[in-house]
Amino acid sequence: MLQMGLGEFLLKAATNAFSLIGILIVVWIAREYFRRAEVTNASRPESPAMTPIPDGMTLASISPSDLAAADS
Repeated sequence: MLQMGLGEFLLKAATNAFSLIGILIVVWIAREYFRRAEVTNASRPESPAMTPIPDGMTLASISPSDLAAADS
């Protein structure tokens, strides 16, 4: 191959191929990682801090003792 002058071409082609394969592997691993994170977050119950305030209550009508009871 070297005598035909293809050595440099094959080296460049192999480098490009391995780079492309490496990038595809990293993208695949990242997609799997974030897919697992989505499944994990979806299975968690909603945070008490994110629950809506019941009808008829305002933020001003909530006392600190109510907040302490909600934490426990």
